[in-house]
Amino acid sequence: MTSAADPVFEAGEFSRFKSARSFAAWLGLTPSEHSSGESVRQGGITKAGNKHLRRVLVESAWHYLGCSPHPKDLAKGQAPDPAARRHAAKGARRLVGRRAAMLERGVQKNKANVATARELACWAGPLAAWPRARSGRGRAGIRSGHPTSGRIRGRWGGPRSLFLRAPQAPPA
Repeated sequence: MTSAADPVFEAGEFSRFKSARSFAAWLGLTPSEHSSGESVRQGGITKAGNKHLRRVLVESAWHYLGCSPHPKDLAKGQAPDPAARRHAAKGARRLVGRRAAMLERGVQKNKANVATARELACWAGPLAAWPRARSGRGRAGIRSGHPTSGRIRGRWGGPRSLFLRAPQAPPA
């Protein structure tokens, strides 16, 4: 439970991040790059940004080592949002599959775990946007004329409204 709440407490307002990539960069989970002319070399993660949240996500990513890619049955009386449930199932399948593919290719366990943590961070952003994006705005959660009314979808299939700035009120 603490791991789920930490991104909200540490990151604060997710709308300040332009994309899931910028959120991962803020966490320091993106690879460093040493480029010169034609040569491009990537190194380890940058470790810039929020150390606590980076540690929490890396620790959480270890749980995807033995995780089932199939969603579990709901307990009696549970009724989560179907869209959030689909998004979670898709995310779990992707994380388990990517980690398995990396380990199969011979990538070191720790390196595969950090890559899984980065994927987890990129997956959590759109999911965090749903409650706010859907509140009081009708069935789709998006007003017509809003910058996200074109139903922009992220890499994970979730709405990217979290990463787009809210429209500013015109000056009076």
